Formats: sequence, C-alpha cells, structure tokens
Amino acid sequence: MHFFNSDICPYAQRTWIALLEKEDDPHHPKYFDLEEINFFNRDLPATQRFLKVATTVPAGIHNGHEFYESQSFNEYVNEAINPAKSLLPGNAAERFKARQFMDKHRDVCGALYKIMTAQEEKARGDAVEATLTQLRKFNDDLVLPYATGEHFTLADIAFAGFFERLVVMGEVSNFRIPETEEYKKVNEWMKNVFARESVKITMADRTDESMNTHPFGPRNRKEYLKEIARLYTSGNYAAVRALISKAPAGKTVDLSNI
Repeated sequence: MHFFNSDICPYAQRTWIALLEKEDDPHHPKYFDLEEINFFNRDLPATQRFLKVATTVPAGIHNGHEFYESQSFNEYVNEAINPAKSLLPGNAAERFKARQFMDKHRDVCGALYKIMTAQEEKARGDAVEATLTQLRKFNDDLVLPYATGEHFTLADIAFAGFFERLVVMGEVSNFRIPETEEYKKVNEWMKNVFARESVKITMADRTDESMNTHPFGPRNRKEYLKEIARLYTSGNYAAVRALISKAPAGKTVDLSNI
C-alpha cells in the first residue's frame, strides 16, 4: 500500500497505527510505504499526487484502489493487510461491541478543539465541562486493559491520537484529565495504549521527511504539537490555514499577523 500521511493529523494517525499493527516488525514495514503530505500547501508535487486520491488524510492506494476516511480505511486495512493479525475480536458479538464503542464516543474526538478554540472564559468553561462529561462516559464504558477488553482493536486506535493531543495540547490550554476515581480507567487505558509499539512510533519525534514537508520548527513531538495547538488558540482558523499553506518547512510559524 502507498499511504499518504500527515503527522499533524490525528485521523491520519489512526491508519498509520493500524498499518503498523499489521507488521511483524513495525520499525521495518513491508506492507506499506509512507509519504508525508502537507495538505495545506496545494502547490507541492507530493500534495498534487495526493489530491488525485483524496482531499484529506489519511488516504492510500492499494492494488489499484483508492482509500480515504480513517474509519472505513482502517476496516479495509484490517481485512486486506495481513488478516492473520486482526484488529477486531474473533467473536461477532465482541466485534459489534468494538464498533459500538467507536460510534458512541466519537464526540470525544472534537472535545479538545472546543477547549482550545474557545475565546471567552464562559465558552471555555462550558467546553471543559462538556469534555469532562464525555471523558466520564468514556471511562465508564472501558473494560481494560484496552477499550473493550484484552484485544487491542480499532476501537483503541480510533481514539489514541486524540488522547495524545488531549494530554500534550492540553498543556497549552491548561487542561488536564483529572486523576480521580471518575477518570481512573481513562488514565489506565491511556497508559496501556501509549505503550503499544505502533503508537509509540507515531508519537516519536519528527522524521527528516516531516521536517522537510511541514512547517513548524520543533523536531521534538511534544513541542511540535504544542506549536500547532497555539495556532488553534488564535480563534482564526481561516487565517491559520492561509499562513501555514505558505510557511517554510521546518521553521517556527510566525504568529504575529494572526
């Protein structure tokens, strides 16, 4: 598979993790090759190749077919790539539970961005409370060690990148997942998911390809995501998109004009 990725995007991170899980050695993939895409800059040759397949990452080409939309894409990856290493339980009822978990808690994915983009104190307070409500529901439905039990599944993959950002970007917005009993299972689940080798690879410091493709200066993953988060806190997403579409790769983005 030729996989169009962007390490900025948690949706692309879903499929990146799924593909890595299919490998016998995730540090030396044999089932896919990865091409890093700056989808904001439409003038780049790599981006133009990508746009023939989709307008947002993740996207891929496999056996002459084109794929996009992370959840559907991951279902295909699970069935078509090394199916012996399944990312869903073998039991039909358990597969149903994994899919229901993804559907029920999809609002968690947008929770962080509401916190970051809230410009007024009341709006931010409302966003924090809504996020905490979503996290408590998520906590209550976790079985552990993973989302629906012993099997690491697409349900875990669906949320891994968003929780990475909830932790890292939350530092920019002064938000933390509480370490109280109400959130005990969430914190344990995060620890278990972040320990997966596939997830650690996607959370590692930026590659040379990333540095040569995307704007933003830090190579360190945590600082990289923080710099991205600061753009969202400006509250002017259209201006942000225009700015980073022309920003040089590997350089800190100048926010002075936003």
